[in-house]
Amino acid sequence: MPTLAALTASAAVGAFLGPALAKSISDSQLERTILLLLVAIGLGVIVESLLPAAIGPLVDESLWLAVAIVAGLAIGLVSSLLGVAGGSPRP
Repeated sequence: MPTLAALTASAAVGAFLGPALAKSISDSQLERTILLLLVAIGLGVIVESLLPAAIGPLVDESLWLAVAIVAGLAIGLVSSLLGVAGGSPRP
């Protein structure tokens, strides 16, 4: 349960940081950032499809809380930059 709470809280923080970051960079940098994020997500999906289905945990259980915080920040930041989860990119 603490891992879920950490993931949720850090995702909310990341979601607030994304728009601030988007406002602080130029339109071309924002478009490049979105392009890189979409390519990285696509490559991640391809790599995941090549992994065996019965793979064990990638991270030791003692590190789950730290990984949840980092992952939550990344999820919130990426989702707010891409305009998902109730947001929208700036015009």
